[in-house]
Amino acid sequence: MHFNAADLTGQRFGKLIAEKPDGKDAQGRIFWICACDCGKSKRVRSSHLRAGSVQSCGCDRYKKVAEKVTSHGHSSGGKVSPIYTSWAQMHARCSNPNHNRFHRYGGRGIKVCDQWADFACFLIDMGLSWAPGLSIDRINNDGNYEPTNCKWSTPKEQAANRKTWRGGRRKAEQ
Repeated sequence: MHFNAADLTGQRFGKLIAEKPDGKDAQGRIFWICACDCGKSKRVRSSHLRAGSVQSCGCDRYKKVAEKVTSHGHSSGGKVSPIYTSWAQMHARCSNPNHNRFHRYGGRGIKVCDQWADFACFLIDMGLSWAPGLSIDRINNDGNYEPTNCKWSTPKEQAANRKTWRGGRRKAEQ
């Protein structure tokens, strides 16, 4: 097989060692079969290897996620605490355009304060007032997630804090 590209055979890219070329896709991009240090194989685009954007078969991803989730002390048996879940979902709603509720949060300019980028800081500010059945609530629905604008609320309290809907539209939109 000849691909008009640099021979990567035997070269190391993080935990991956390029073993042999594995063809081109419809766009002409060259792929390589690589052996990972963990023992698995992975098919990787040569440009991703050279750029350093792929450096393992994915085995590192699970380790990094596990370390991130367990390093805060709010997980047990592979499950994270409700406080951690609230923190992670708060960030997702405000920063991930693919989140199903982004349009109600990040899409309208709601942000999470910089200090709460770190779960430990969020825990210091909000952890002691949490109890089972409560979730994070913004006092001012148009304000950001920050210590002076957040509290833990019951579902009933949160429902009372929402903008009132009439005929499928918020009062503020009429």
